[in-house]
Amino acid sequence: MNFNMNEEKLAYILKSLRMCRNDYYRKLKKQADRELLILDKPIEYDEDILVIDTLVSDKNSNDCETDSLEEITSNSELLEVLKELTNTQKKIIYYIYVKNFTIKETADLLGLSRQSVYKTYNLALSKIKKKLGV
Repeated sequence: MNFNMNEEKLAYILKSLRMCRNDYYRKLKKQADRELLILDKPIEYDEDILVIDTLVSDKNSNDCETDSLEEITSNSELLEVLKELTNTQKKIIYYIYVKNFTIKETADLLGLSRQSVYKTYNLALSKIKKKLGV
């Protein structure tokens, strides 16, 4: 067999092979660096507490965020405006400003569409601005 290959083609093939090799080793290293999280193993500093016991459940996280929004507000004028908002508006304001969620994250959490959250958010902001004279 006779191979007719110039230096450019050979260099291209060698470079491609090096890149494939590097990708392969990066992938192996990434897999080796991953740690398996076992939820029923004890935490390091206390044998009686399991990893799963340290996780926080957010089942009831929708229950108290509107109260939290009013609790963290020190401005009396803003507090009066917040009392006039609907619960959904309060929740959206809470998640966006206090928890720093995006519109999409807030929509996913509340089970609403992004468009609905965006419209409700803008309506709440316009109410606040109107009441405060901003």
